[in-house]
Amino acid sequence: MLLHDKACAWARCNRSLIAKRIGSLLSIDPASMTLILDVWHNDVEERVFEDGISRWVHRKGAAPSDKGVIVVPGSRSDFTYVMNPVGSQDENGE
Repeated sequence: MLLHDKACAWARCNRSLIAKRIGSLLSIDPASMTLILDVWHNDVEERVFEDGISRWVHRKGAAPSDKGVIVVPGSRSDFTYVMNPVGSQDENGE
């Protein structure tokens, strides 16, 4: 396993722990919680595109648009949006 993959696995576990702790603070039984969304915005992955060529895709500060619904976080003065990407993800990435 690459160090990058280990870092992503650690981050996934960390997000799960944070969700369970928040659920506990809200008196929600962790066993009843269902994972809805688990994406990250810093990643490197090898992808084969429609032209058959394999390329490495690096996302820095951008959630993947091919994993379904994503969250676009806001700030203190801006809303957070839940988005459903549309269109060809290969074309969107060009």
